[in-house]
Amino acid sequence: MEELGRVVEVKGNLIKVVIPTKEACKKCGACLITALGKEAVTEAENKAQARVGDMVKVEIKEKIALTAAFILYGIPLVLFFLGYFFGLYFGKITGRAGEGMAVLFAFLFLLLSFLLIRLFFGPESKRVSRYYPVATEIIKEKEGRDGI
Repeated sequence: MEELGRVVEVKGNLIKVVIPTKEACKKCGACLITALGKEAVTEAENKAQARVGDMVKVEIKEKIALTAAFILYGIPLVLFFLGYFFGLYFGKITGRAGEGMAVLFAFLFLLLSFLLIRLFFGPESKRVSRYYPVATEIIKEKEGRDGI
């Protein structure tokens, strides 16, 4: 998947890119979409050596996007249902059978999934870098850039 966007911030080897949204953007969730929904903001690895104001091509491989989507949505969903069924089982063996115990464990497992994702794929993790989009080339340099 390739998109064009404008660099608004440079932080070391990462850049923050504003990308005009398309219909597919509403379903993806890989970027932070602004309140108006007209543009998305994402961080990308700066392989193009872009500067603030440059228009860049940002790429993310489909396999990586699907893997990231599974991590963000699939793992919490799976742990939610595991927690629900564990709660049912735990309720039966403790004599407190009922939906309340199952729902409680479902939400505890859901919270656990978010904590695990944060631990293993949070901003401090080295694993997260493989899921960043990559700015591969500068399409148009900012006006007045001296090319040095």
